[in-house]
This record gives sequence, C-alpha cells and structure tokens, in this order.
Amino acid sequence: MSPTTPVCRSCRAPLDPLTQRRGVGYCDAAACRHKAADARTSLIRKALAAAAPAAAAAQLPHLSKPPAPVVWLKRWEPEIVETTREERDAHRAYLEAVVAENRTIDRGRLSPSTADDRHPQGARLCGQCRGRCCEHGGDWRAFLDITVLERWRAEAPERTFQDAVEAYLAMLPAAHVDGACLYQTTAGCAMPRERRAEICNGFACDALEAVQKAAASDPAAAVLAITFDRDRVDRAAVIERGATHPVDLEAQLPQRRITAQFPDS
Repeated sequence: MSPTTPVCRSCRAPLDPLTQRRGVGYCDAAACRHKAADARTSLIRKALAAAAPAAAAAQLPHLSKPPAPVVWLKRWEPEIVETTREERDAHRAYLEAVVAENRTIDRGRLSPSTADDRHPQGARLCGQCRGRCCEHGGDWRAFLDITVLERWRAEAPERTFQDAVEAYLAMLPAAHVDGACLYQTTAGCAMPRERRAEICNGFACDALEAVQKAAASDPAAAVLAITFDRDRVDRAAVIERGATHPVDLEAQLPQRRITAQFPDS
C-alpha cells in the first residue's frame, strides 16, 4: 500500500480504487457505512440547528429573538384502531390479576420522575411529539399496579378493588393508538392525569427536560422543536407559552454540501 493511499475514516483499512473514485471516505463494511450515515446525520443536524432558529424567527415576526433551545423529536405517526372486545377482556384479566396477586411494578426498572408541569411549553411539546413515549405503555399495561388501584380505592371508604377494576375498564377509549397503550388516543391519554400511573405524568425525555429548563429560566421562552427523520425535517414548530407555531425549515437543510461528503452513505 502506498503511503498516500486513502484509508477508511472508521476502520483505517485502505480504500479500493472504486471507492476512492466515488469520493467516499468509508469502506463498504456494514459497521463503517453505519458510522458514515451517523456522521452525515450529525453534520446535517448541526448545520440545521445553526440556521433554523433565525429562519423560524423570520417566519414569526412577533418574536423578539430567535427561539432557543432547538430540541429534536423522533417521527411518530400514530394509527388509530378500534379497541376490541379481546383487548378489553385481556385488560380485565390483567387488572384482576393485579388485585389477586397484589402486583406492584418494580419502580427501579422505570425512569425517575423529572417532568415539571408548571410550564405550558412542556405540554405543547408533548402535543407536537404526539406521545411517542406512550408506546411503552402497551407492554406495561399503562403501568397500572396495585399502588394505582389502591390510590383510586382509598378516595372513598365504600370503594372496593373490584370497583377500581371496573373504573379503569370504563376509562378505556373506543379507539386507541395501534401498538401503544390502550388508553392512548390522538388527543392524548384517555385517563385524567390524577388516574394515571406516576411514570406517565413524571417521565420527561431529553427534549422535554431541555424545554422545562428553558421555561424555568424564562417563563416566556420560545423553543424550536424539530421532528427529524432520515435526515429530513418531518415537521417543525416554535413553541411558546401560549401557542404552537408550525414553521417550514426545508430550505435550511444543507443536503447538497453534506451529500457531497457522504455520497453513498
């Protein structure tokens, strides 16, 4: 190998003549192509984060300054399906087993509660996200256990655990998000906040924590939420205390320049 032969940026293996002619800095190994794709995405996001706030502010003249911070959301397109009799029966069987076996979810397996409900920007961010994190409620049966049912039962002395089972069955919506929690709808959770498990109200993703921090420092803070998928902007919005404003950031994607660096990644 010549001392000047280009090598893969990842594994350092020499690049074959065809790869060199294509102008790709990575070899064809799957792991190296994956790293190339990650590097491309990172560059696109960095460039977009630098240009997007000013572009968003230009579309919203009432803003006194560009929104900050920029937070990233994953694409989530919920599909609504009818809540079937089989699903209702399975959920009843689960709740009755919770009562019979005094089941308690191991909180050590769940994320700590970091959500802060004092800032409306946070709720608006969740609406922009469309509740992707609620997908986990499907496998966990809405995180309902004896602790949640006991909390409901203890509100009135005449209530029984069987009453609690019936109450939570009655809260099931006629339709729910496919593959997610049975209580999740496109309008949010079918359960009132006070009826949900603690994790449902207390979980905050990285984006929500960033928005909460900004709003805690400045209650009037405006933030930019970008739903990013496959190196494209799926949707974006400036979120303020009292409103959510969709913005168009397609023109801010630096695709040509970055594609030239990663033509085949």
